[in-house]
Amino acid sequence: MNNATDLPDDVIAEINANRKVLAIKLARMRLGVDLKAAKALVESYEESKSLSMTEHGADESGSSIGRTILLTVGVGLIYGIYRFIT
Repeated sequence: MNNATDLPDDVIAEINANRKVLAIKLARMRLGVDLKAAKALVESYEESKSLSMTEHGADESGSSIGRTILLTVGVGLIYGIYRFIT
């Protein structure tokens, strides 16, 4: 069990692997709670995880902007090569 969240480590591993349904099923089995309680536990862990990530500067908006710029430059480069060839 993870003391900070009261969730078993295998449930946390499934949440971190973006397998929420499996995490809820495991939480139900391991903790003996109903579906509603297991879902609430998993979602509260996800929320606390996302809050702690933004507090530590792990905001994903910067990486999506970088990807958008890279994609735009790549498309422009490919179009330029296409125009040069034709």
